[in-house]
Amino acid sequence: MENELVRYEIDALDRLRYDAMVRADVASLARILDDQLVYTHSDGTWDDKQSYLGGVSSGKWVYQRLTASGRRTRLYKDTAFIDGNIRIDVLIDGVPSMLDCRYLAVWIRRQDHWQMVAWHATRIPAP
Repeated sequence: MENELVRYEIDALDRLRYDAMVRADVASLARILDDQLVYTHSDGTWDDKQSYLGGVSSGKWVYQRLTASGRRTRLYKDTAFIDGNIRIDVLIDGVPSMLDCRYLAVWIRRQDHWQMVAWHATRIPAP
């Protein structure tokens, strides 16, 4: 039962993160993302928390919609892994992009709250 409550909490936080990305709500993202964040983009580049929040704030990435499917959440004590597929409709430096990716998000529990510490996305090759 406890694991189901934790899964529900993490899944809700992940959905809040998607919503904050679309709204460019940097304050909410700052609370959700861990200070040691490693955010690996689908093109292989990566950001830490400060540079990622700066990119969202500056409009480098303007997220239009994020649609996750096939989500799976696995718990290991104070660590959770979410993986699945995601479609990201985003403007990257003003250029529209539609990214179909597989992803892995890593969440950790610190002092009774969860934060995302890692994101890794890989583009799904076109058929």
